[in-house]
Amino acid sequence: MMAQHIVTVNWDGDDISEDELKKIFARYSAYSVIKEQLPPGISRGSAYVSFRTQQEAEDAVNNTDGNVVGGSVIEVAISKVAIQPKAQLDTRKIQGSAQPLKLPSIIIKNLNRDTQDRDINSLLYTYNPIQIFILPDQSSSFGNSKAIVGFTNIDQASRACKMTNGALLKGNILSAEFTTEQIQDQPSPVEEKVNKKGLFIKNVSPLVTDRIIMLVFSPFNPKACRIMTSTQPQKPGLGFALFDYEEDAQDAMQLLNHASIEGTNIDIVFQRRDEKSPPLSPVRKRPQIQNAPLVGYGVNACSLYVTGINQKLTTKELTLIFTAFKVTKCAIPPKQLPTKAHFGFVDFASQEDAQLAYKYVNGIKIDGNVLQLQYNRVKHNSPPNIQYKSHQDIQISSSSSPPVQSNKPTIILRNLSNDINTMNITIFLDNFHPQNITIKQDNLSLNNTLMA
Repeated sequence: MMAQHIVTVNWDGDDISEDELKKIFARYSAYSVIKEQLPPGISRGSAYVSFRTQQEAEDAVNNTDGNVVGGSVIEVAISKVAIQPKAQLDTRKIQGSAQPLKLPSIIIKNLNRDTQDRDINSLLYTYNPIQIFILPDQSSSFGNSKAIVGFTNIDQASRACKMTNGALLKGNILSAEFTTEQIQDQPSPVEEKVNKKGLFIKNVSPLVTDRIIMLVFSPFNPKACRIMTSTQPQKPGLGFALFDYEEDAQDAMQLLNHASIEGTNIDIVFQRRDEKSPPLSPVRKRPQIQNAPLVGYGVNACSLYVTGINQKLTTKELTLIFTAFKVTKCAIPPKQLPTKAHFGFVDFASQEDAQLAYKYVNGIKIDGNVLQLQYNRVKHNSPPNIQYKSHQDIQISSSSSPPVQSNKPTIILRNLSNDINTMNITIFLDNFHPQNITIKQDNLSLNNTLMA
């Protein structure tokens, strides 16, 4: 019997016909192409290509892995074992006549017919879904789809169900509930796994370079970023990013998925693994990231001042670094000294975006320089924006017996309205650097006010 050297081909998204695959691999002397037949509604594909020699198989992998075919990116790898492809995947479990599903699962209904696995994974990635099956919903009057999603434990399933119920995805409001519906629990001959430290970046504009993708992902500390060469230069390509920590990859996916880079919205999915993939490195917990400081009086909460910028970095490149955080304006002032690190300003759509940018960008190294961020101060002195429901005047007096035992000089603030909190007082006294604030009921007040 002739030895077989088998290559596996996998893809997500648009379907690829067996004839198309035969044309692609014929130039590498493939003698057999068998496409896996999956049930309707499962938005992925796979095929098995046989070669007579190992060299032919390796040439096919080296020249086709990562190519774009009909709108889908194919992932091509040499199979280490001889696989007997099945002509038709057994769908009895999907139809509900096999043993019950063991994993805690939820069923999501009212899905847009265009919804794919990666859309569900992006929606629920925080809860670590390990199985996603999208199927036609026979009970829908509008031809919608449904998804059955499995999780490792009941807590993840419960939280995912609560978050999904009422969520908006592709224009449809979703409904979710626990399910005991039986589904295919091993969808392909090679068990599908993912590397949660690696991301595939799809739909990448031909204008995007390795440097651009590196700058875009730099807030999440990638150890490698690269654009994979496409055989069709005018069509969207594929890139990848690798990380030391799963949390960095997850944060990058959450904040950058569907971001616009050079005029094209990228799609991000976890890297899939097969029998050719090297062993995964041990999972390590990411060191805690410092959050943005409290916003004090006299600063713009939606604007950051950036120092430590390399002299060669352009305004466009600085904007790319903040892609994940909804930048409205970015500038590096001209005529700065060429011998010193430069500075710049970045404005954001909201205070939350500025806080996230501070959290992820402060302290990262770009072109050998460490970026340092702080809130941009306003140019004029304006009173603190604090409002009290009763508009009462605050009475201030020195104290020889402060509410909290301390050796430091202390003041007492009286006649505070009942909605005051320590954050209000911190902002109000920001210029004087308060060290300790305690709020309590003022027993001497006739109006039931507070004191601090």
